[in-house]
Amino acid sequence: VRKRATTLDGVYGYQLELQPASLRVRDTGAERVYAGVVTTNYFQVLGVPAAVGRTFGASDPEEAGASPIAVLSHRFWTRRFDSDPAVVGRTVYLNGYPLTVAGVAPEAFLGMTVVAPDLWIPTSMVAALNAENGARQLTARGAGWLMLGGRLKPGVSRAQASAEISAIGETIAKEF
Repeated sequence: VRKRATTLDGVYGYQLELQPASLRVRDTGAERVYAGVVTTNYFQVLGVPAAVGRTFGASDPEEAGASPIAVLSHRFWTRRFDSDPAVVGRTVYLNGYPLTVAGVAPEAFLGMTVVAPDLWIPTSMVAALNAENGARQLTARGAGWLMLGGRLKPGVSRAQASAEISAIGETIAKEF
């Protein structure tokens, strides 16, 4: 959809339901967290800059396992890391998978889900949350776990974009 849409400035994806996980930092005990799975352009399309460090971006690959990074929510960063900016670049372990903290989201940004996550990981790292089916989730055409959103180009109506997205959906359905 992202490659074919001409009425949108950007198309991003996110998992609607947060995933419970175990997060451990080097010498401290593990704690339960809730992770949001998003495409690497999620923050960019939504216009959300990092409060500290960086968010995911175009330079982060989307192939399975290729971007072992995380963006912390501001609330979680404050509670768990005492608002320490030195957390950027540190390794955390999500269900045993090592991830590097890329940055911290702004305090006012809570994500697109009903409940705010503790951290976001790129879709490429979904196996960290579901080792059995994670890689399959990325390629299974029938799996409906990824929600899409987009930003309209200037001068384009929602009706125009909706018609284009419907046509793209029909074309993709025929192709596969």
